[in-house]
Amino acid sequence: MNRQTETEIQFQEGMQKIYDFARDIAKQEGIKLKSLRLVDGLPLGCIDCHELDIAAGGSTVSVMLYRNEVEDYPGHAGIDLTQAKIHNAIDRLKLQLEG
Repeated sequence: MNRQTETEIQFQEGMQKIYDFARDIAKQEGIKLKSLRLVDGLPLGCIDCHELDIAAGGSTVSVMLYRNEVEDYPGHAGIDLTQAKIHNAIDRLKLQLEG
């Protein structure tokens, strides 16, 4: 029997909330997202970091999120910074799509 730990469950829930937030921001900006993907940063040499890849219209942007930002989303003290990073990434994506 495979049981998820409480931390893994928190991470999955936080990840889903971050995806929802990113989709909402993209929708407000008039961008139809092709994909959202959270990639473990360990193969890239980053411990406790993840890369959020946001793709639309043949372009992809990425933003680095720390594990605690995902696990504790939206309840952590630095939520404004996390949301700003995601919003900034979507702004970059919009610029790429317009260019």
